[in-house]
Amino acid sequence: MNDEHLKLISNIFFPHIEKERERLDGQNIHFAHYTDATAALSIIRNKQMWMRKASLMNDVSEIKHGETRTKQFFFDASNDQLTHEFWPIISAIAAEKTETPIASSKFMRDLYNRYFVNLADNTYLTCVSEHDINDDHHGRLSMWRGYSSRAGVALVFKSDPILQHSQLYQTNTYPSLYLSNDEIDHSFKTVVGNAIENHEFLRKIGYGATLNNLMLSFLSLSLCLKHQAFYDEREWRVALCPTIFTPQDLKPETEVISGVPQPVYKLPLESQPDQDYEAGIGDLIERVIIGPTDKPSDLVDMFVKELEEAGAKNPTGKVYSSDIPVRL
Repeated sequence: MNDEHLKLISNIFFPHIEKERERLDGQNIHFAHYTDATAALSIIRNKQMWMRKASLMNDVSEIKHGETRTKQFFFDASNDQLTHEFWPIISAIAAEKTETPIASSKFMRDLYNRYFVNLADNTYLTCVSEHDINDDHHGRLSMWRGYSSRAGVALVFKSDPILQHSQLYQTNTYPSLYLSNDEIDHSFKTVVGNAIENHEFLRKIGYGATLNNLMLSFLSLSLCLKHQAFYDEREWRVALCPTIFTPQDLKPETEVISGVPQPVYKLPLESQPDQDYEAGIGDLIERVIIGPTDKPSDLVDMFVKELEEAGAKNPTGKVYSSDIPVRL
């Protein structure tokens, strides 16, 4: 399958992701990971980011919301466009490979439930926030308040390595979509309309590719949807679903976070060119912003030293204090 075909597949099944990626490219936006100094130090020293089980994170209800809305729309037998146009097209493509008419809304619902059973329990995430030039000096106060009001650190990353799909570790990066109910339905209808409009192309690429990308579209929509009130986070999610896509050389380890033992996957931040994986911590970090703290100069000095030992170029030019006063 050539690049033109891959681009068309993305436009058909993942227009919500393509639109956001194009916006990032046009605005030169980076990503920031807001955390406390201890966690930031661990990321740099160990050259890895922890991916936590979604069901144990603070926004698990959002994933359940996205999953519910996705199933409500696509598996609704009363939706005429789905019943009379979309599913018949998928069924016709399937009929060329199998004598059994399997591509119905009921079949797809059962397949979704089988593949994505307990999605929040079987999805591991690490989250980053969009970072533009206006955030370079102070970061975003709402993010400091939400994730580390004392001794906070923002690690600002280049966006391209974060956005790349890793064949090695089977991670994908999704934008959070802060949509109203009408906007959510519009996103779903866009995927359906794209598939209907390009049904001849889908027939050419075959049932396997069509089914796989349709299921990945369902997965991305389930993981992307968030409540509009959280828009200020401007979040992107690096996701791993190990029960669906098995990562190489990556196994869960038990760690204690906030007093709760839990499995985590530790995503390496070390480049492996032979595996087409370019995410070395020294090159990945664009800057480090020290958030509200009563010891900013100490933290600046420490992170300059840590970046230097991690192999970063010009570490003294990458670490900044936000100079945001600490409120006691």
